[in-house]
Amino acid sequence: MGVCQPVTLIANLDAPEELTLDTSRVYWTTFGHASGGYTGGVMSCALGTGCNGVPTVIIGSQWGAWGLTVDAQNIYWTNYFGNTSIQQCPLTGCGPQPVTVATSQNTPLGIVVGASLVYWTTQLGNTVDSCAIGFSCGASPTTIASSQSGAWGIAIDAASVFWANNFVGSNGGTIARCPLSGCGAGPTTLASGQMSPQGLQIDAGNVYWANNTTLGAIMKIGKDGQGMVQLAAVTSPWTIALDDTYVYFTSGPTGTVGRCAKAGCNGMPEILASGQDNPRGLAVNATTIYWANSRDPGAIMMLAK
Repeated sequence: MGVCQPVTLIANLDAPEELTLDTSRVYWTTFGHASGGYTGGVMSCALGTGCNGVPTVIIGSQWGAWGLTVDAQNIYWTNYFGNTSIQQCPLTGCGPQPVTVATSQNTPLGIVVGASLVYWTTQLGNTVDSCAIGFSCGASPTTIASSQSGAWGIAIDAASVFWANNFVGSNGGTIARCPLSGCGAGPTTLASGQMSPQGLQIDAGNVYWANNTTLGAIMKIGKDGQGMVQLAAVTSPWTIALDDTYVYFTSGPTGTVGRCAKAGCNGMPEILASGQDNPRGLAVNATTIYWANSRDPGAIMMLAK
């Protein structure tokens, strides 16, 4: 039986960065390049079948569009440069302009949406913040945690927000947790001594992340801060995605997409795709893996599980 090969869903994109899925479409941000003023955008394409080389442009002329998330009605994203803002618009398109959820956010990166609030991290602002869906908080969102250090990847469950602190020295990164309502007494540190942790995901019982260094790793710890393990050594893993069985990862320098069982893979992850062009953003559903090759021109790729 032959091995499945990656399929290009859409090509000739300007530095696609992060991506996410709903039941029918894949959505991604394009970061742009310095020569163009980092003017990116948000786009989408049908899952599986593609869009005949012409993606749906949800919004253009964004400043360094980076993280994104969706719910049943809307898409939300972070603009890393320019007005360093959090934006929102319907999945069908923004019309005249998006809703600006928050401004002056000092390099916002990760973003996730809950039932009534949208949450994000600021890399240089060193905060975890939130604002009500559909509401404009201006430059004064609710700060859940401050005085962090390069807050990056973010995830939520019914009770807590989890994030990775990336800028704490060569091996001083942390994984933190805080109640959704805020943590005035300071967040709970679940893991310390990490090397540039960034991509972060959770399941019912555990937190997973990528230590993005040359001697990098895919890591796991219980939500209670117990039982930290290294699942696999991976060169500069950028981000991760989960299904019921596996942790999937991208590695830009090695041009690979791989996976390791949540229970462990004896330190030997399975390489699913190689020869990719700086793979970054990653998402999975029940049947397929999607990722962004973040060169110029870049592409959105897919591979059957």
